[in-house]
Order: sequence, then C-alpha cells, then structure tokens
Amino acid sequence: MHTLSSGSATRTLRRCAAEETQDLHSRQPPSCARQARAAPSAAATGTMPQRTQHPLVHVLLFWITILTVVQVVFVALFFTNGHTSQNTKAVQADLNKQTQANNASSLSDHGTVLGQMLSFRAKPGTAVRNITWISTNGPQDLVLPQKNVLTLQADGYYFLNLQVTVYSFNPRAPLTVRLLRNGRKVLLEGPINPHTNSTGLLGKAEELTAQTELSVSIDPQAVNVNDSASVTHLDIVYMHKPRNNQS
Repeated sequence: MHTLSSGSATRTLRRCAAEETQDLHSRQPPSCARQARAAPSAAATGTMPQRTQHPLVHVLLFWITILTVVQVVFVALFFTNGHTSQNTKAVQADLNKQTQANNASSLSDHGTVLGQMLSFRAKPGTAVRNITWISTNGPQDLVLPQKNVLTLQADGYYFLNLQVTVYSFNPRAPLTVRLLRNGRKVLLEGPINPHTNSTGLLGKAEELTAQTELSVSIDPQAVNVNDSASVTHLDIVYMHKPRNNQS
C-alpha cells in the first residue's frame, strides 16, 4: 500500500509539472513585458526624425549667419566709399575754387581770367613810317596805346595778327612792314604786294612779358596808310600763362 501510494504521487507530480510547462508556453507575456518591448520601438520611431532634423537646423543657421555678415560688410563698404567719394569731390571743388580765385585776383587788373581779344586800327593822318594805333574795343587796360607804341600790361601768351594796306606806292621802291618788340626784335615781317597794296595777313604766337612795347614800321619810306579797319588792323589775342609754367 505504501509503495503504490508513492508511485501515484510521483506520477501526479510529473503531470502537474507538464501541465504547468504547457501553461507557461501558452500564456501571453504580462503587460509590463509588452510595454517594455513596445518602449524601444516607440523610442526608435521618435528619435530618428530628431537626429535627422538637428543637422539641417545647424546648416540653416550657419547659412543665415554668413548672409548676415556679407550684408553687413557690403553696407559698411557702400557707406565708406560714398563718404570718401563725397569728401574727394568736396576737396577738389575747393581746390578749383581756390585756383580760380587766385587767377581772378592776379588778372583782375586786366579784366580777364581765361583770355581777352583786342583789335586796333590805324589812326588817320599824313604819310608815316610808324603807324599809330587806336583801340576799337573801347577803354581797356591790357594793352595801352601811346602814340605809335603799344605797351603790354601782363605776362602771358599773345597771338598777333597784322595786316597793313597803303593807298599807293612806287613799285620800284618795295615797301616792307615789320612788327617790332621793344624797337629791335622783329616778330612779324612782310612786303607790300604791288598788286594789292597790302601785306596780306601776317600772324604769330609769342610769349611776352609785361611792359613789352610793340610797334609797326614801314620801310624804307613814309606812305599814306589806308586807315580802314577791314584792311589795316592789328589784332591781339591774350591768354593767361598758368602759374606752374611761369619761371
């Protein structure tokens, strides 16, 4: 009896263990286990987009920073160059005004800054060998006529044009007309044409100084000069000599 009871008990225990094992295999895992498995998956799905978005944000911020710095540099250069250009123009304008003021003050006595044009005609009279000139421009103080001499009052460049016509003369005694500086230096020279009784137009440019005397002589004899301003005239165009060219 005792032996039978022990065998029955052993079989009963084995059956119970097998049933428990089957129950364990057939059972679903507890809710906490399911949550533990679900958590990594949820974490994985939430983390991946964040890791992808963070580098894009950094790149965007870096690009915005570069654009901002470039704009600031361009604006600074624009205003700096504009201010420098305005200062340069202002300085140049002041220099031009000062130069004009200096030229005007140095030439104020002669009524001109850039230049002046004067014209003289022969004074009517008897036969002469030295022509007396009369200004056709009215009163002026750049070239002063005194008898048969014209006295210059300013240093500068002078463009001289001369034409002398006589009424008549003996072709066998040729006449020569000369424009002299200070009575000695010949500036212009030309013969009287026996067919036109005129020298034609003689011209020359000269650099002359103040107090230079100009005179026109007819050689070798005195003749009657045609005093019409259209055929006998001495024209002078004056140009100021720049300061940096003056010796």
